[in-house]
Amino acid sequence: MLITVSGSKDFERFGAAMAKAARVDFDRELHRGLMQAGEDIADAVRRQTDHYMPSGYEQLLAARLLTKVEKAAKFKGVTVIVYAKGRSGRRDVERLNDGQLRHPVFGRERVLKAQGRYAKKRANLVNGRYKNPWSVTKIRRGFFTVPVKLEGRKALKRRGEQAIDRLFDGISKSI
Repeated sequence: MLITVSGSKDFERFGAAMAKAARVDFDRELHRGLMQAGEDIADAVRRQTDHYMPSGYEQLLAARLLTKVEKAAKFKGVTVIVYAKGRSGRRDVERLNDGQLRHPVFGRERVLKAQGRYAKKRANLVNGRYKNPWSVTKIRRGFFTVPVKLEGRKALKRRGEQAIDRLFDGISKSI
């Protein structure tokens, strides 16, 4: 972008536009660019689920995967929060990112280890044994962190350049 300033009146308008841009527009455009970059990163995570999850589960996870992009309070930046809804709560996205998929197995039972009234309340007892259909399967690590590393830098650079272009467009229009 080329901004030409000739004469004292143009220079005064340019100075006023730069002062306004430094006070107001820069923070607004930078925040807007960071939020857009956060959305791009969240989209990249959603697109990558089929590369990391077992067949059948990737569609279920992608349908229930939710992302939230928030302005970070302590520093000028954004936070991308990824979570997925389950039947009775949230799915353990951190364990999925670490390469562990916890899932039910039909017909699996075992002896109740913990004793006491609270353990027995939680247990689904059948003939002195309680049903524990959960198993952990190892999956490919990094379904969240790898797309963030790959796409994050590109998205931040692209959206930052767009924010600066918008800022200079506003300055050039006010001259």
